[in-house]
Amino acid sequence: ASNKNHQYAKTFNFFDDVLVFPEKNIFKKINFINIISKSKFDLILIFDGKDRSFFTSLFLKSNKKFAVI
Repeated sequence: ASNKNHQYAKTFNFFDDVLVFPEKNIFKKINFINIISKSKFDLILIFDGKDRSFFTSLFLKSNKKFAVI
C-alpha cells in the first residue's frame, strides 16, 4: 500500500500484513521489491490499477493474484 493508504488497509481483518511501498527513491523501491520477492504470499490483491503495482507483482510468488482494472 502507499504510505497514505497503509493505516486504512490495516483496518481490514482479512490481511495478515500490509506492506508500505517506498515513495520517490528508486533504490529503495528496488530494494523493497528484492526483499519481498524472497517471500511467498497466499494472495496478492491490486486495487489501485497503477503500473508500478502490476510490475511489482511480476516479481512476487503467490498462489493467486487478482487485479482490479
